Amino acid sequence: MYEARILCCSLVAAALAAIAQPAYAQDAPAELAKLQSPRDVETIIEDYDEGRATFLESSARAESDDARDALQEEFIAKHSATIRAMIEIARAAPESEAGMQAALWVVTHCDADFQPHVEAARILLRRHARDRRMFDAYYHLDGFDPVYEKVLRSGCAAAMPGECRARAMFALADALVRRAAFKDAMDATPELDAQRKLKMGPAVVEFLDATNRDQDRLEATRLYHQVIDEFADIPYRDQTLGQIAADRLMPLEQTYPEIGGNAPRASGTDLSGQALDLLEFRGKVVVIVAWASWCGACCERIPYENKLVEQFKDADFVLLGINGDKNLDDALRAKDKYKIAFRSSRDEPSADVRIIDQFGVTTWPTTFVIDQDGVVRNKNLDGPELHAAIVRLLGAR
Repeated sequence: MYEARILCCSLVAAALAAIAQPAYAQDAPAELAKLQSPRDVETIIEDYDEGRATFLESSARAESDDARDALQEEFIAKHSATIRAMIEIARAAPESEAGMQAALWVVTHCDADFQPHVEAARILLRRHARDRRMFDAYYHLDGFDPVYEKVLRSGCAAAMPGECRARAMFALADALVRRAAFKDAMDATPELDAQRKLKMGPAVVEFLDATNRDQDRLEATRLYHQVIDEFADIPYRDQTLGQIAADRLMPLEQTYPEIGGNAPRASGTDLSGQALDLLEFRGKVVVIVAWASWCGACCERIPYENKLVEQFKDADFVLLGINGDKNLDDALRAKDKYKIAFRSSRDEPSADVRIIDQFGVTTWPTTFVIDQDGVVRNKNLDGPELHAAIVRLLGAR
């Protein structure tokens, strides 16, 4: 079931990429103009859900890659057609019940910042921003187009029902933190700016340039505290909004080490029991990765981190881990399983000063890039952005 969900998500992304501007901008078929009732929208959704279920079942039984590819192409076409149909219904009757249902479906089934998603969000903002059913959309407004922030701020209005307002506050706080982190990443990898700007478009880039990441983080902190104070018991997945908001607050209220500040003078032992002192790597670019065997996202990154170790083995570079496993055997099994090519420190249960605390690690994985002088230059980079930051620091000497 998990693999099926992952497959469906990848297909949705492919379907959205296939919605080229000329095709999307075409006039809707004449019959769509007649689809004005909520029941019409429900019928389209039922047909889509049946098609999706059929696709997943057929893919699981497919005997060859060619057969699976054919099924994928068929489902991608259906997904794209459904998005177009829903947007046309929302356009034709934006104030109607059917129009709202159609726009909500697009927002919850289409990736943020794609044109259909942005247009659906605009329709909801203009016509249905104060409808209590909007809470279904809030967690899906995770792109950078200005309309998403406007929808979320509208949802934070005092007149909104409690749960809607809570979800809007929480989603807005997440959006502000995400935007600040994105701007951090842009600063860390200026060589990728042209690619980002081409992908996002000039209007979104101009909007991002006008925002202030420090103010975003301060407002996010205030919003998370407000959620905890007023709406802590509202369910969120398998926890509550209060619990998740408290977790989100930890890295925001952690003041050390900050970017531009000195890295902690951390020392301890590695997984083999050998002494490990960060100071011994002064003069090198150091990447520190906080990981644990129970953290799926951490383990997914290990192959790439091993590649970095190999690629920069002849440079003044080192990658070190901070392991978060309570049981040493769990860490050692993970080291063998993933063939981890870098040393990792580990806090002893009896340690008075934990390295995890010195680095303010509250989320997993967490990454720090430290320059040759022991100054923290970047946090939480991954993939090409992490690679680019390493290359830039190595080239600066």
